[in-house]
Amino acid sequence: MNMKMIKKIFKKALILPALLIGMSSCSEWLSLKPQDQMVLDDYWKDGSQVEAVVGSCYRAMIEDACMERMMIWGELRSDNFVASKNVGSKQKELMQHNILTSNPYSQWGPMYTVINYCNTVLYYAPGVMDLDANFTEGELHAYESEALAIRSLMYFYLVRSFRDVPLILVPSKDDTENFAVTKDSASVILKQLISDLKTAKNYAMSDWDNARYNKGRFTKQSIRALLADVYLWNKQYAECIHECDEFLTNNAALGETDMLKLVEAEYMYAEVFNRGNSSESIFELQFDDDGKTNLAVNTVFGTNTISGWVSAPNSEGGWEFTPGSTQSPYKLTDIRGKDFFQPISGGFSKIFKYVGASRSENQSGISTYTYRTTTSNWIVYRLSDIYLMRAEALAQSPSPADWQDALYMVNQTYMRANPDLGLDSLKYASYSNQASIQQLVLDERQREFAFEGKRWFDLVRLSEREQNTSKLSGYVLKTLTSDNTAQTLAKSKLSFMDALYLPIFQDEISANPSLKQNPFYITDETVSK
Repeated sequence: MNMKMIKKIFKKALILPALLIGMSSCSEWLSLKPQDQMVLDDYWKDGSQVEAVVGSCYRAMIEDACMERMMIWGELRSDNFVASKNVGSKQKELMQHNILTSNPYSQWGPMYTVINYCNTVLYYAPGVMDLDANFTEGELHAYESEALAIRSLMYFYLVRSFRDVPLILVPSKDDTENFAVTKDSASVILKQLISDLKTAKNYAMSDWDNARYNKGRFTKQSIRALLADVYLWNKQYAECIHECDEFLTNNAALGETDMLKLVEAEYMYAEVFNRGNSSESIFELQFDDDGKTNLAVNTVFGTNTISGWVSAPNSEGGWEFTPGSTQSPYKLTDIRGKDFFQPISGGFSKIFKYVGASRSENQSGISTYTYRTTTSNWIVYRLSDIYLMRAEALAQSPSPADWQDALYMVNQTYMRANPDLGLDSLKYASYSNQASIQQLVLDERQREFAFEGKRWFDLVRLSEREQNTSKLSGYVLKTLTSDNTAQTLAKSKLSFMDALYLPIFQDEISANPSLKQNPFYITDETVSK
């Protein structure tokens, strides 16, 4: 991040959101835009102001620039997408893996804006206890846990996208500070995230007083989900399994009425992706028709009348749902093959997930798709994440007993999506070696989380685990078969592990000599190395 940008971001975070003070409505609290109307000297007087700035942390995450990066960084370069006619040149560069240091999607400022709001809470909130006798230590720690969790989520996106980035844990207090920051290694950052999330988990709220808060604000359970994800990325498989087990144990203890459960296949699309905040949701970013709408989804995926940047290939990768598939039994029995995208002409599909309202099917099995005109939440974690993170971690074990347990986890989501196939549809006899179990988990994650901003990260995690990019390359190059030149160039670049990560935006490198460019982009990135 360049010096000028850091000063701008950090100074803005000291001008705090006055209009958030005193808002009691949960929709207002999560959707009002921070307003630069109160300076620091007039702030941090009582607990309501602490809560208001925590609200700003959430609100900053749903800004369009931040949302687009969460979607694009985790998905656009994967095999889930092909370019549509409306794709811009900068997005197409990403999809073709021809990424320049001038590409605007290598700007990380939106994430650091959120991070600095969190840093501001963590720095100034403890002093409020001396001024507000009604502001308790328990309330302070609960707000701090939310700030730690949000900051950790933002850094987790940065690490998965750039690998090494500046780790900044304090806000700016005046313009005289030195902002010539250097990068920290991914291992250092992940260690910090694990420590922060452990602290946050101890002090976080178990639940809030309404569904929108329970799904839209961090709780102990959603922090467990994030911590399990960080452990999985960091190859700490036993720890990942432990967090998932702790999550499932605590969930079961809530009883049948209150526990999270997967929505039945018939209602999955409507409940999970249309209405949002479903019975399987763990944490999702809250949008509102009367407040902040989710414009990023419609921009990237499109609407019923406007093409987005991307389409989905009909028959690529692990989510092969077309008749006659060689990947039996993944055929039209899978409800996700109908609900997640709408087949169109030319061998492509229009993405329906998040932008659709409902799908109906006539007696001949022909589907009719109705698109929504309202906004949609963005799901970060749901119960399927716990099952499939646990499955992936178990699949790394040398024990056949763990492989069988992994298969059981996969069956939770697979059986939900294929209710007509009967119980335990995926038989262990068909997946009795480690390689087949690992492939099954990877494929099931693609089917279950298609278009949810996770596929590229899954492929990078696979490459990091194997220290080899050949499998990733084999998947993503399928989307470039119509352009031999682009495919040849992408194949060359994707043979390097360093090329899986984004470059640091060139303006930031120019302004801050302490920042070093990511290794692959030090030479001319317009040609293969």
